[in-house]
Amino acid sequence: MPDWGDERTMQAGDALVLLRHDDCMAVLRDPRFTQWNMAQVERNPDIDPRFVARRRQAFLSMEGADHQRLRRLAMVALSPTEISRHRERMRAIMNRLIDRVLPAGRMEAVGEVIHHYPLPVICGVLGVPDKDIPFFAATATDWVKWMWGGPSAVPAALAAHDAMDAYMTDLIARREQDLGDDVISGLIRAELEGERLTRDEVIHTAASLIVPGLDTTFSTLGSALYLFTQHPDQWERLAADPSLLPGAVEEILRFAPVGPTLERIATDDAVINGLTLPKDTHVVLALATVNRDANLFPDPHRFDIQRNAQRLHMTFGGGRHTCLGLHMARAELQEALGCLSQRLARIELDGEVAWSAPLGFQGPRMMPVRFAAR
Repeated sequence: MPDWGDERTMQAGDALVLLRHDDCMAVLRDPRFTQWNMAQVERNPDIDPRFVARRRQAFLSMEGADHQRLRRLAMVALSPTEISRHRERMRAIMNRLIDRVLPAGRMEAVGEVIHHYPLPVICGVLGVPDKDIPFFAATATDWVKWMWGGPSAVPAALAAHDAMDAYMTDLIARREQDLGDDVISGLIRAELEGERLTRDEVIHTAASLIVPGLDTTFSTLGSALYLFTQHPDQWERLAADPSLLPGAVEEILRFAPVGPTLERIATDDAVINGLTLPKDTHVVLALATVNRDANLFPDPHRFDIQRNAQRLHMTFGGGRHTCLGLHMARAELQEALGCLSQRLARIELDGEVAWSAPLGFQGPRMMPVRFAAR
């Protein structure tokens, strides 16, 4: 019997929950541990085989040499330098949203501002025309349902995958004839040691950026604004010194991770830092706990935008499946909070906050606030 149940772990149903940073990072770096969700899809006989095949092409599900090759190539187009080309557009989108609510001095922050920010940003970064944003909004909603809805959600998710692939196929064909400074053009251009992405690989990479990047940014930005209503001194500190923005974003990611756990399955017997994990062990990495490890973060339950959390928090995961869009996410959050903090003062809750359901990404889904214009 594995030696489970010490201060490093806890049992939750059939899963072993890891509570220490070094154990979680060791699992993320070990190729014997793969995506739990994908394993459940593959093992379910009631799920359409076409959907299984499509999910295997997604970055989150891929493994091995092909995955590493695609990742290295994709990161050429997703480097901090390349993403920084789009910061002005991010600011323009957020400022337009603020303009709409500024005269009233109050807003339902999620529905009036936050919900409308990530999609036009991501579409713009990828080079998707504004007129097609409604298509992506509808498609993304169905795309993610399979993650929490079980087999009954697969038909809608498969249709969304098919629609996204068809759209991307057409867009990429047009981009190949007229390359620009968008990320899809960058993916088409990307080359390392003579290797390039195929058209199918560009399609799947671009689709993998759009959908995961919506709810995660949306939820994190909502959580950020909520945290600042609870810490008005730090909001004023941020407004007074915009150089604090990068650190503020890392502290928000640490303090309120949008996904409080990551799940893996052991594909073979493994020993991790002396902990025995037999094949088929369902492993849950408790990111929300690890991100508040007192050995790494002194006074871990204190929200402090001047804390240096970037290299230690695990909100972007780790190892070979570190979030592909982490530089895009950081830029989006920094620019959004920069605009908001420069233009809104004395931001306070103005009613009850409604939070997301336990399953899914964590963050506010309705948040009335009042504020003064700076």
